[in-house]
Amino acid sequence: MAICEDLVVQDSLPLLVDTFEPTGDIVPLLQQSIPVTISNLNLNGYADYFLNSIDAHTIQAERKQNGELLGSLNMVEMQLRKQYNKADENILIIEGFIIPSAGGCMTLKRSKDSRFFYQDREYKTSYSAYLTWIYRLDKSGIWVSTTPDLAGTASLLVSIYKNSQKLEHTTLNRYLKEKIYIEEQNPHVLSLMGLHGAGLGEEKAKALIERFGTVWGVLIQNEDTLQEVKGIGEILAHRILHSIGRI
Repeated sequence: MAICEDLVVQDSLPLLVDTFEPTGDIVPLLQQSIPVTISNLNLNGYADYFLNSIDAHTIQAERKQNGELLGSLNMVEMQLRKQYNKADENILIIEGFIIPSAGGCMTLKRSKDSRFFYQDREYKTSYSAYLTWIYRLDKSGIWVSTTPDLAGTASLLVSIYKNSQKLEHTTLNRYLKEKIYIEEQNPHVLSLMGLHGAGLGEEKAKALIERFGTVWGVLIQNEDTLQEVKGIGEILAHRILHSIGRI
């Protein structure tokens, strides 16, 4: 048997699927083509899907619906960061298409009869910011793939699984991106980034913690003092304090 930390993978090398995934819908689709085992992946710090390739190269994939992703890029990034070192290769699957809109980004949803897509919901995240975020993930070694729906996700996972079980590959001689090292992040920075409604990215959260030391040290300041930190303007300072009900 092949063992990957606290996960045990049987000789048949099944695709592991997290218990919190829609197992009743996706598992039957997967099982038409590949072996599948349901496992407590997320509770052990792994992504939604995990597999061992035939050469012991480990792969994990996190699935996010388009609206879930646009609702909080920062939270998704934090999750990917925590999972990153759990596998040799990381994949983000974005389920549902995203297009630019007048106000930012628009999600597309597939009709029940699967014949067309319709506009579902608009998000304030700018489309250019979204594309830049995807590009940066790619530079960090996280491959991003978009699927139209859950059935498309199942097809992608089957393709990845089957490819991973081949000894020889002809496409770019099985080129793999070099995996980067992600250092552990300051918990105070993570907490600031997680403030709902504050909209703090990593760089500005770090700057605040470097200046005030702790989350508490940041949140007891007034707007003028917060604005003394590079990158923190009037609107952002107001948003930070408003997120905890101070103003």
